[in-house]
Amino acid sequence: MNIPLLKLPIPGGGSTVLMVNQIVQATSNAQNPEWTDVYLGGMTDVTVDMSVDAFFAAWLMMLQDEDFEDAIREIAGSDLH
Repeated sequence: MNIPLLKLPIPGGGSTVLMVNQIVQATSNAQNPEWTDVYLGGMTDVTVDMSVDAFFAAWLMMLQDEDFEDAIREIAGSDLH
């Protein structure tokens, strides 16, 4: 069974792993426009170290992958610029 996951960089180093189907909303971070606040099902937010445009591209890429063949992907902010 494939589970659609995104591994994303977080500010200060490290990474977070998010289930694609649990993402509800994403907004630019008020403190730093190069970061994105990602909201999950319970409206919990996680800040990732990438612009909202780069995050959207990664999220959309996973949503469009109907088969989720390559369901685990690591996206670096610089990969999408």
